[in-house]
Amino acid sequence: MDESAIAPLAHLIGNILHEPRPRARDIALDTLREGGRSQLTWNRLAAASPTAAVDMAQAVRSSQFDQIADFVDRSERGILVTSIHGGDYLLGLLKLTSLLRRQRQILVVRRRSASDVEERVFRQFSCGRHTVAIIRHGEGRTLQLIRALRRGEIVVALCDLPGSYGPTTEVQFLGHTMRLVNGPAELARLGQADIIPVTCSR
Repeated sequence: MDESAIAPLAHLIGNILHEPRPRARDIALDTLREGGRSQLTWNRLAAASPTAAVDMAQAVRSSQFDQIADFVDRSERGILVTSIHGGDYLLGLLKLTSLLRRQRQILVVRRRSASDVEERVFRQFSCGRHTVAIIRHGEGRTLQLIRALRRGEIVVALCDLPGSYGPTTEVQFLGHTMRLVNGPAELARLGQADIIPVTCSR
């Protein structure tokens, strides 16, 4: 791996998390590997058949997915699903939607520009029962998301985003102070929806 990418990240990690230099370098290496692994997951999902995509998602293990899916199916309220950039959040979300029995529209909030890979990935989420729409940040779509939640639909929005995405709130995370965007919580409040935080880890 390119040392020019590792060294600055390791330095930053060492300063922020107060980790010794060897440990900071290990964390930096793991972070860069995870980025590559995440991109590989997107590419594999985009190229997979619907059956193979669901098989990939089923490999994500959590004792809570069945209970969450059952709650979502029984609820008449909108659902705001939020997660963080970590673990297999994309596969975890696919697993959750594959378990849902009740047909819902799923609106996924994203900032990145549309791409062929993204379109093919989110096509996997339809599972024959759900319709998936990508809603871009900065397109003035807040009212659309609030109305969808009030109709009982599902909105997916990540919460570990920088202040450039909107107002933030200070929280404690891994023993350190950080800021998370208020957007998902505000959407749920205005949409009179329930919030379900979902994380997947290996």
